Amino acid sequence: MMAKQQQIIIKKIKKVQGGGHHGGAWKVAYADFVTAMMAFFLLLWLISVSDKATLQGVAQYFTPTESISDKAGLGFDGGADANIEKGTGAPNAASSSLIYGSPSKGHRVDSARMPSNMSDIERDHFISIMNSIQQSSELKSFADNIQIDITNEGLRIQIMDSDNRPMFKPNTADLQPYMEKIITIIAKMVSTQPNYISISGHTASVKAGSDTGIDFWNISADRANEVRKFMTQKLIDKGQVVKIIGLSDREPFDPKDPFGIKNIRVGITLLNEASITAYQKSVPTKIGS
Repeated sequence: MMAKQQQIIIKKIKKVQGGGHHGGAWKVAYADFVTAMMAFFLLLWLISVSDKATLQGVAQYFTPTESISDKAGLGFDGGADANIEKGTGAPNAASSSLIYGSPSKGHRVDSARMPSNMSDIERDHFISIMNSIQQSSELKSFADNIQIDITNEGLRIQIMDSDNRPMFKPNTADLQPYMEKIITIIAKMVSTQPNYISISGHTASVKAGSDTGIDFWNISADRANEVRKFMTQKLIDKGQVVKIIGLSDREPFDPKDPFGIKNIRVGITLLNEASITAYQKSVPTKIGS
């Protein structure tokens, strides 16, 4: 009798790779999606409850820029940083208060790209002043005549000619009435800051063959000095001004158009610590008149 043949059974096991109907990877993706949607709706809610000035400040913060808006004015909710002790006017400095946001056009300042010779205190100080200036309604009608930026010397406020509105009577150093109004408002701001100031005068170039008979070196210096005299009569301490410069047409506002009227201007610069002399650093904080 033959032995009973043994039956061989082969068992196949089906391996299920990760994912499939019961995998967990989709849960991670879904969780990320839900988190992103929550963040998005939170952002929408924050935008809906924030005031306009805050939103404009946030927009300005994330905008890569090189200088500051040319819409300037005066509106003091802040002022100089109380930590700044050197320079004239320090005892009268207001406490620091950054005012974020303002309607802006033209150039703006990106604090990350400010000149490296400024300390953090000076940088914050100038940002505070600039934001304060932007809030004013008093100078809105003169927005085309005012440009503010930061140079290696400090915070520069430039007052320039525009169409049908020269800041000085033609070919003279006589201030126009609206120029006096602008300077008065700016001088009130400057007088409260712990900074010495420099004033520069500029003219536009004259096309070849136009013999005006005017010495533009003299008139640019005379205009800067006229602004100094107007400011120091009643508005600021006369010791606060430490430099008067006449630059003729050698530093045009618009190098591409050296004959343009905006090149005719006066610059008022609040000087930073690195731009004043050792003598000026050694004088008393408040210089007597």
